Amino acid sequence: MRELVHSALAGAREMVGDVVHDLRGEARLTDDELLARYEAQHRGKPFEMIRFAAGQAGGGDVLEEALRYEREMERMMAKAKVKV
Repeated sequence: MRELVHSALAGAREMVGDVVHDLRGEARLTDDELLARYEAQHRGKPFEMIRFAAGQAGGGDVLEEALRYEREMERMMAKAKVKV
């Protein structure tokens, strides 16, 4: 069971990283621009985040994709604040 959960979490982290990487590649946004867009358009706005995730989910679970996106952006924001 532990190995199954570990594998699932590793897969999820990889997928989130791929989504963020794709966002950067498609839009050519820097991390700062990506975080600024998240803060202005999605942070604290669950319906906006779900709309955004719907375009990224590729037919998958939109809610789960929105939650992954939020976790990744919040992680990046925390890292950015530590650097300052």
